[in-house]
Amino acid sequence: MTTEAELTGSAALAAPPQDIEETAGAPAWGALLVVLADLRRDPSLYGQAVEELLRYWSITQDNQVRVAVAEAEVGGARIAPGDGVILAYPSANHDETVFADGARFDIHRKDVSRHIAFGHGRHLCPGAPLGRMELEVCLRALFDRFPGLRLADVPEPVVFRQNTIDYGLTALHVTW
Repeated sequence: MTTEAELTGSAALAAPPQDIEETAGAPAWGALLVVLADLRRDPSLYGQAVEELLRYWSITQDNQVRVAVAEAEVGGARIAPGDGVILAYPSANHDETVFADGARFDIHRKDVSRHIAFGHGRHLCPGAPLGRMELEVCLRALFDRFPGLRLADVPEPVVFRQNTIDYGLTALHVTW
């Protein structure tokens, strides 16, 4: 029997992105403002910066719940058919065995393409290429239009949303 909470969680996870805000509204902006000088010096880093933003701040911050359909072994643990499995995307994207110094934001990271911000395999988001392109186009346009853009000198320049399934910002105080 499925509980109301399970149905609500499943419906929320299955809901498609509503607009560019879910990708471009990622908390990426604050971090990118810090490395903007690198992007100005070397615009070829934009693609790498987008990937690092997606890895570092995965848009989906909730864990994904799945049911095993076949026996498997993961990290030495046996998983039987019917067992519940929790996939922790944010944790996976910071896994030190995959990403050297994974807790650090670094647009020069060499292994960034292994992130799973958009899922993986048959669960890969079909909009992943579009999301990447939108984020890069928006960042280039924003930084070209406002070359002096920087974080404002206020007590809390970056404010994150709380208690939502999608990670993002409530406020980003900037000046130029």
